[in-house]
Amino acid sequence: AGVDLASAGRFTVTSCRLNVVLTGISVADPRGVLVENTEVSAINFIAGSMGIRLGNPPVTTPSSVAMACGCTVTGFDIGVSIGGEAPTVTGCKVFPGTNATVGIIVGPSTDAVVSGNLVDCDQNAGLVGLRADASSADITGLKVTNNTFFGARAYGIDLQGSVQESVVSGNVIDCNDTSNPNDPAALAGIYVHVAGAPTRVPSYLTVSGNVVWRARTGIVLEGGGVTTPILEVAATGNVVHHCAVGVAGSPTTLFETSTGIGAVHCAGLNLSANEVYGIGAILTDAGAVVQPTPADVYANGVYLQYCTSSAVVGNRVADLQPKGGGKVAGIYSETPGSVTF
Repeated sequence: AGVDLASAGRFTVTSCRLNVVLTGISVADPRGVLVENTEVSAINFIAGSMGIRLGNPPVTTPSSVAMACGCTVTGFDIGVSIGGEAPTVTGCKVFPGTNATVGIIVGPSTDAVVSGNLVDCDQNAGLVGLRADASSADITGLKVTNNTFFGARAYGIDLQGSVQESVVSGNVIDCNDTSNPNDPAALAGIYVHVAGAPTRVPSYLTVSGNVVWRARTGIVLEGGGVTTPILEVAATGNVVHHCAVGVAGSPTTLFETSTGIGAVHCAGLNLSANEVYGIGAILTDAGAVVQPTPADVYANGVYLQYCTSSAVVGNRVADLQPKGGGKVAGIYSETPGSVTF
């Protein structure tokens, strides 16, 4: 490792250049650590490699503040990993390695901030732009704001497990696969879902003002079941456009249906003032609008299943583009008695 410390307080790494094999900078117990304007590069891609790790395993003492600011991290399986009390990643550029797991990962933490970063997964077909992993312990007060996530092959933003009282706002998520623009590999631009135990569901989230496009689906919220729904999510003011996937025949999962905003097993959901258009087709960099290769494209603007005490109000859905035998629905709900329109 370039820098590997079990604990550090009032410690700064600034304006350095590190070329390493497995781990660039690792501080398991950061207590006032700042990593700024530093370049960290992997010599060769290795599964499990990590560029910057601050606070993992997490530390929850008030003095465990750690910051990564203005860094460039290139070629790792995990670009930046943070956890603990009030860690921050701002103004960084992350270029994950070949088929890498994730650009930025947030572990169990309180009041983490991920803001103003660029994660470019397209160069090496990285899987996930940002993952908040609360499958085993809670994440509370996370703020993911004003980032750009490009080219992810699975999810632009993945919130899993007990992510609570958190905000995802003002981000641009473009899951374009430049090697195969007609058929996106990414399942969703933003995916919020249960993980770990069935009761570890996200709750009290705001997903607002994001621009999501060129994945199979735009924003998907998926609870654990009728008795373990996602609770109290407000998805407002988002723009979701040109998401598409094709199938031969009938879809068997939501991710086989071109969907702008999808919600399954949610309670207290508020979908309002969102703009959804161009679903069922992909807008290429060259400006052409193309459809997926398979024969059938099913296109939904907003799709709800088993959602209760929820509201869908003031959204604009337009220009849905089915193909072949695919069906189309502007707003579809399997539980209309439990949803206010």
